[in-house]
Amino acid sequence: MKAAESYALAQKIIKKCDGSRDPEVIYQCLGIELEDTFDLANLKGMYSSADRHRTIYLHKRLTGYLRRFVLMHEICHDQIPEHRKRARRMPYKEIQFFGGVNQSEREANSVAAHVLIDDEKMVNLIMEGNSAQAIAAELYVPEDLLLIAIEDYHKLHPDFIVRLPRSGRGNYLKDYNIWE
Repeated sequence: MKAAESYALAQKIIKKCDGSRDPEVIYQCLGIELEDTFDLANLKGMYSSADRHRTIYLHKRLTGYLRRFVLMHEICHDQIPEHRKRARRMPYKEIQFFGGVNQSEREANSVAAHVLIDDEKMVNLIMEGNSAQAIAAELYVPEDLLLIAIEDYHKLHPDFIVRLPRSGRGNYLKDYNIWE
């Protein structure tokens, strides 16, 4: 999935849900069931479409910006047609974030970034000279998701040049520990 496709899908999700970027509103708007009372061991979240019953499972200890992101990420698996088809074929089998570079996870992250992050706010914060860490905190997203958003924004607007501290990592969620 190219950056333009991710951006278009994100805009479609936002429009379908009356302009909301809030995943707590979006999953309900899209008719997805949420189960957030489970201990999912090493998983922070997963999506299933068993028998066409669309369900997102979140670890019961997930809170704050991490819950917000993981919920949006799983919503994006539901909204990317190929991912939903795969979830129907392999219900309850999660392809984890941690297993190296996984194209499906990168696609879901890209769409999630475009839903959660308003481009105008992001660009303004960059132009003000804020660090990636400060911008991520201001936008209430993980820093790696911000870096993915900036990389995609540059692909859509090649004349927008910004020096990134590093590329967005596809496996960054392994570094977030909710079990301490």
